Amino acid sequence: MRNRMISLLSLMLAISVSWAQTPAPSVSAPADASAMLARLREIPRQLEGWQLTDVIQTCDQTCLPQHFPVDAQTVLSYQYLWSVTAAFMPPNPQQPIVADVFAMADDGDAFGLFARARNDQAVTAGVRPESYWTGDQLHIWRGRFYLRLTPKTNDELLRAGTLAVGEAIAARLPLPDKPPLMMRLMPEGRAKPQALRFYRQNVLGQPTLADGLVNEYLQDGKPLTFVLLRAQDEAAAGKLLTATNNLLRQGSAATPLGSLGKQAFVMQSPQYGLSYTMREGRYVALALGVLDRDTAEGLLRLAATNIRIVR
Repeated sequence: MRNRMISLLSLMLAISVSWAQTPAPSVSAPADASAMLARLREIPRQLEGWQLTDVIQTCDQTCLPQHFPVDAQTVLSYQYLWSVTAAFMPPNPQQPIVADVFAMADDGDAFGLFARARNDQAVTAGVRPESYWTGDQLHIWRGRFYLRLTPKTNDELLRAGTLAVGEAIAARLPLPDKPPLMMRLMPEGRAKPQALRFYRQNVLGQPTLADGLVNEYLQDGKPLTFVLLRAQDEAAAGKLLTATNNLLRQGSAATPLGSLGKQAFVMQSPQYGLSYTMREGRYVALALGVLDRDTAEGLLRLAATNIRIVR
């Protein structure tokens, strides 16, 4: 158990150092869609032989359902501000690459939208702070901005061009110097790659559980689901803990634990199996589908420690 905790802490420290070494942002955030469009118009001058086509559209909440009919519900489940869509034409092959730039209210909302398409088949793309490929589509998280680039065809040169345009757009947006606060509270060790999600609504499919991170951790080769929920204050967190316990246990017993957080319980949930809940400050943490109690309790203790440190 002690060696396991040391390895968890070591990985957390390593990730914190990697963000701390990130250079401070060198550019300001665009104030609105028009300012973003002006930055996009600069890119063909940087990429020789490229053109910005006539496929350009700025959008806000009023036109989002028409412009993004498939994505509108997901986008609007976060704090969406505006977006810009532009198509870039490389000299070879002359096939357009469509770039969507979504401006969100904060870094967490942008990360939430960015991570929704990520799955086990996603491939890291290397654009900071985080990016990935799903097939030929490139996704980039850049602070409170989410970039999605879609080439028209599956072509090796076009894929390279998609990355070049993505890097050029990202360079015109500020680079965050650290993750959003809630992400810094989450344990990192033994986390399943590509699994972290942020939701403004419907955490675990429950409309009442808003503002939450969901991640998966390995335990005996199988996933443990870890959820961190954020309440407005400590009093609201106490009510959230009670509501969450009732949701999970559905009439079964919940046993209090004195060794985790301010308040903690363990129960056998009809839906999630062995489950832990914990309140620390204005946060409520859940460990669901527990097979290894040491792993679950270690993750909860790390989260409680992180919360106490940043409070």
